[in-house]
Amino acid sequence: MGKQPNSMIGTRVPPDWKVRIETIAAKTGRNPSQVIYEAIALYLGENDASTVGVTLQDILSKLEAVEQQSAIKVLMAR
Repeated sequence: MGKQPNSMIGTRVPPDWKVRIETIAAKTGRNPSQVIYEAIALYLGENDASTVGVTLQDILSKLEAVEQQSAIKVLMAR
């Protein structure tokens, strides 16, 4: 038997949550549905390859930015 398709769930959230979800989505290059899916997966203790991969990529991007900032500070201190 093949894998069953995901089910659709809808919910209402406060306006400030919506803004925060959209902000996270924009900063991480994902859509709001992906952000919500990952949040639910984390809450339920599920770690599938797609959420781990996105999280790892986000961490690596932030690390690269920190390394670049550190290099600039070292060069400016000379």
